[in-house]
Amino acid sequence: MNPMPTVLQTLQQPSNAISYYLRLTLREMYPEYSLFETEDGNFYLPPFAGAGLCKLEYREDFEQALTHT
Repeated sequence: MNPMPTVLQTLQQPSNAISYYLRLTLREMYPEYSLFETEDGNFYLPPFAGAGLCKLEYREDFEQALTHT
């Protein structure tokens, strides 16, 4: 799946609606996954996954080194 159309559509939204639109779109695109959000600037995903609360996997189709499922 090419995420670029979704990214472009998201960026065309008013600035105060971008995060809402992105959350909504991701939930529609990937209903089998959960979306985790936090405002904690100290949150670090690897220890969270190490506690068995999510699974990390490397995805070649994204430029990010870590994604979580």
